Amino acid sequence: MTITHPFHPLCGRKFEILTTREYQGQDIFSLKSDQQGAFGIPREWTDRADPCPYNDLDIPPPLFALHALIELVEMVKQKKH
Repeated sequence: MTITHPFHPLCGRKFEILTTREYQGQDIFSLKSDQQGAFGIPREWTDRADPCPYNDLDIPPPLFALHALIELVEMVKQKKH
C-alpha cells in the first residue's frame, strides 16, 4: 500500500498492511514500518482510496466537501455552548 496524501511526510512510500479497522465510519489501515513501527492511516490517504468521481467529469471538484462543512457547523455549535 502506498501513501498518496500530498502533505503526509511519508507520501510515496510503500508499506505492508497489518490490519484494517473502522473508526468513526472511516477505514483505517495499520501499517508496518521498520523506522516508525506500526502506525495508522486513513484509507483515503492511500492508493486504496475510492477514485475521485470528478476524474471522469469536465468540471473541477468543489472547493469544500458538503460533509466537511456540516461537521464544521456542528463543531462551531458545540463551541458556543
